[in-house]
Amino acid sequence: MLEGLLKIGNLNVFNKVAGAIFGLIKFALVVSVVFAVFRPIDAHLGLLSAKTKTESYLYQPILHVTKYLFPAIKDVQDEFVKRVG
Repeated sequence: MLEGLLKIGNLNVFNKVAGAIFGLIKFALVVSVVFAVFRPIDAHLGLLSAKTKTESYLYQPILHVTKYLFPAIKDVQDEFVKRVG
């Protein structure tokens, strides 16, 4: 229904821009969850080198997004480290 209103109002460009922004937010959310799960595993097993992490364009920024979106992930990571390590 909302898309129909946007077409009537000739706001297709707005619809596409909003869709792109929403897609970017979804991407950041999914990747941040993957990184949040991967990080304690990597800390325990050493899968990625420090050089690879520092040279990565997305690793650190996505980790910062994770800290803001999922404060409870820190508790899960700590519990994982306690049980495994």
